Amino acid sequence: MQRRNSLPVHLSSYLVIAIGAILYVIKNFFSVEGEWGVEDHFLVKPLLSAHLLTTPLLVFFIGSILHFHILIKLKSGVKKFKVSGLLLVVSFLVMLFSGTSIQVFISEAGRNTAVLIHNISALIWAISYILHHALVSFSKHTSN
Repeated sequence: MQRRNSLPVHLSSYLVIAIGAILYVIKNFFSVEGEWGVEDHFLVKPLLSAHLLTTPLLVFFIGSILHFHILIKLKSGVKKFKVSGLLLVVSFLVMLFSGTSIQVFISEAGRNTAVLIHNISALIWAISYILHHALVSFSKHTSN
């Protein structure tokens, strides 16, 4: 992938990963006692808004590399980094659809299931992305 194409993908990926990780920690470990019981931390709403507003950028930039990076690598049969790349694609799709499902489910059980699937797939995607990026970067630097 060319540098001019990879920079927006990497920036949007790390931005969504950072906001999502901070949101997860604050939402799950920093609830506060309110007037009527346990309430979300005051940063949950702005972080959730930031997460929902930055994610379309990530989807757009992933879509922009779909043809000339992802599909070409799959069709060419290149074995290098194929496992991490496939894991990225599958976990990204699961993360994307479960994240959308969180916003549309009416039932509490459905929403909780979507949240669980989203959190697990997001963790898998984030770790895979960081490893894939590091391995590819390391490979490029050692081959030069």
